[in-house]
Amino acid sequence: MTSELYRVEDFIIKFKQYDEVEERIKLIQQSKDFDQKLDTISRQLTDINEQCKEYSVKSIKSEHLESQLNLCMDIYRSLSLLKSNVEEVISTGRKIVKEGITADPESLTLQLDQLKAFYNQLGGSVTEQRGRLEAGVKHSRKAEKEISQLEEWLSITEKELDLREASHPVKNFQQELDFAKHAYDDVMRKKPVLTSIKETVSSLVNLLGGELTAELQERVQEQTLVWERVQKRLSNRVTNLKKDQSAKTSDAQQFFLELGEIQTWLEKTENSLGKFDDLSPVEKESILRVRYSIAADIEQYKMRIEETKESSKGALSDEAELNYRIEPEISGIKRRLEHISGLIKNP
Repeated sequence: MTSELYRVEDFIIKFKQYDEVEERIKLIQQSKDFDQKLDTISRQLTDINEQCKEYSVKSIKSEHLESQLNLCMDIYRSLSLLKSNVEEVISTGRKIVKEGITADPESLTLQLDQLKAFYNQLGGSVTEQRGRLEAGVKHSRKAEKEISQLEEWLSITEKELDLREASHPVKNFQQELDFAKHAYDDVMRKKPVLTSIKETVSSLVNLLGGELTAELQERVQEQTLVWERVQKRLSNRVTNLKKDQSAKTSDAQQFFLELGEIQTWLEKTENSLGKFDDLSPVEKESILRVRYSIAADIEQYKMRIEETKESSKGALSDEAELNYRIEPEISGIKRRLEHISGLIKNP
């Protein structure tokens, strides 16, 4: 029983030795083309390194950055495809050194370490560049979109403001005031957009450097000045329109006072002339003596009506209902003045 056990143990030992010998034979066979594989991998990594030198960011336009990103992604995929081959060569090389199959283990170890470091360095560089370009494309698209939209809005608003400010006199104060207030609210709502643009451009500067982004920074500075100018103009227009509207309201109130004075005079004069037939000869003679004075008053009131109406035209034209009420009243006053004029000419 003991001898049989020894034979089994001896068989196991020999079997293990056979496996080790077989593994060593395989390793020796692998070592024959190892140098070629090592050279091939090294050359491929060198080629990829040369490709890395090809991409160069020369513009912050999203189309250019996207083309560079595509090139970077091609290199990234090439490195990914080589990963298993690199790991296999390094693993095989380590075994060759360990088994002492190479004549210069230190040199081979150095080559393997350099190969691993070179691959990792390329991978890190490409990954970093990929991240920068992805962020660059994102920020560039965002900046282009927001700047274009803001430029268009500011241009349209300022042109409309130019037209309205050039239109004199103001035909409808309320409409102009509504426009100015609405536009001012809009320009204030654009302020966060302007802030967002500045932050996006700042991110591009950090990613790509100040030299490439100098033109874009100037463009943003110009838009900031335009925004500030439009904001100030709209603020001033709202203030000035309110002042003018208040002044026109005062003119309208004065107009009503003038009408009241004229109507009071009309009623007094009409009452006096209406009782003319019932007056005594002495009273009639008294009225006839002042008829020239009444005629002069009539002409004066006619002029006052026209002057007051003209000076208040801006305020009155704002309200159609006001015109609707005032015009008939003015016409009525004129008819009454003509009637009185006829009475004093033919008492």
